[in-house]
Amino acid sequence: MKEETQEDAYLIFKIKNKNGEVVRTLTSPVASGIQKISWDFRTANPGPVEGRFVPQADQLFSEEETGHLVPPGTYTISISKFENGKVVDLVAPVSFNCKLLPQGHMQSKDPELNSDYYQKVVKLRKALGSTEGILADIKKRVTQCKTSALEMKQNPGPVLEKLSTLDTKLATLDLESIWRPHQSFKRSRSADFSK
Repeated sequence: MKEETQEDAYLIFKIKNKNGEVVRTLTSPVASGIQKISWDFRTANPGPVEGRFVPQADQLFSEEETGHLVPPGTYTISISKFENGKVVDLVAPVSFNCKLLPQGHMQSKDPELNSDYYQKVVKLRKALGSTEGILADIKKRVTQCKTSALEMKQNPGPVLEKLSTLDTKLATLDLESIWRPHQSFKRSRSADFSK
């Protein structure tokens, strides 16, 4: 009999590009018989995992954020199984080709360059999200330190002065975290597209 705390077994499908980088990981429950899984030729959701928007089933005109389309080329897929707390490889990587269907006027002249651009956007977004999370945590701790300092039996003056200086530095960092990546990304983007 299966333990109540034991996770259900599932299959893991790893899709990698020609450079061996994972572009998407898909999962599927383990079931008997022939099973199908489909990939929309997109990378994973680029949004942060925490607070990720997932619309309700009955929510109209709203959908979960998706990653960007991968460029045409050779990819590989491998299959593993997670069961009893362990991951076991089932199928070694098998290669397949991804081709771009005709898209009329909307077709990108250089899908690889387009993909590189989106990867930079995702990387910048993740870096900014992490920075904002760390800053929010530090601000919360500074606020707690101020409360503690005011409850001290000793003179809280020196501690409050240091915390005030730290507050000013955090406000500066807050502005720089928004401004600096935006500027460096603008420079790298103009450099990329000038080729």
